[in-house]
Amino acid sequence: MSFSAQVKEEISRLPAEHKKYAAAELYAAFLSVGVLSLSSSGLALKISFEQHFTARRFYQLLRDFFHVDCEILQLNNNLNTKKTFSLVITGRQTVTQLLADIGFPAEHLLTVTPDTALFLTQRERIHFLRGLFLSCGSLTHPQKNYHAEFVLKSRESAQFTGKILKKAELFFKTVLRKSDYVIYLKSGDSISNLLSLLGAHASLLEYENIRVLKDMRNNINRAVNCETANISKTVSAAQKQMMDIRKIEERCGLDRLSPVLGEAAMLRLSHPDSTLSELAELAGTSKSAMNHRLRKLKQIAEEL
Repeated sequence: MSFSAQVKEEISRLPAEHKKYAAAELYAAFLSVGVLSLSSSGLALKISFEQHFTARRFYQLLRDFFHVDCEILQLNNNLNTKKTFSLVITGRQTVTQLLADIGFPAEHLLTVTPDTALFLTQRERIHFLRGLFLSCGSLTHPQKNYHAEFVLKSRESAQFTGKILKKAELFFKTVLRKSDYVIYLKSGDSISNLLSLLGAHASLLEYENIRVLKDMRNNINRAVNCETANISKTVSAAQKQMMDIRKIEERCGLDRLSPVLGEAAMLRLSHPDSTLSELAELAGTSKSAMNHRLRKLKQIAEEL
């Protein structure tokens, strides 16, 4: 099971507790994955999900809080092994009344602009986000990267969702992907806050543990890379200095150098792996003084 499905399964087990909270979840489902069509019995409303436990949750919400019976369809995708679980509600009067009870003013599910006066309380907004994540949300495993998204069918529904997320103080961006509007979160902190709001506390704990370990590994890797780069830089500089000293030795001899330069040259030749600070300590001088002497040796080599 993917991490995203794991979060959805955990959310699916949480109780709605009140009809208005169930309405908020169903509103999100109808807004994101709801499809109205004409059937042999008149009007039909269908919502589809990838997981059976998500479909079961919305089936229970419809039955327990709105006393609506619906048909459950299981469809196999011929292109792969994935299954789709659909809830189908039929009958013009049943569909129209249900939409009105949920908060849609009429049957225009595909074109309706969400009412900004809906979900005034924090609990209602939390249940709306639960329903939205269960219907059209996804979450990448934190081991790979930090990414959560909601895929919506219209700009109006995306704008409405954006207002809910802003009230929850979640940082997000919106992008058009083909004909869909995708709201996504890339910040690890925002995704942690989202999981907390959704009530997925077990998944949140796992998410945070992975984040801590991942950040720790990244910090260690950065430190190792930095140290490796410093060592490589030191070795490269020492090799160039030794080449300069060898050139001086071949052309005119090290005994022609001043005492301090001769000492610096001999220290470098006898300690090829030592850092500038270590050479300065061996010579009993400062780091800047040793650096000046080695630069002077380089200058002499270049003149030769």
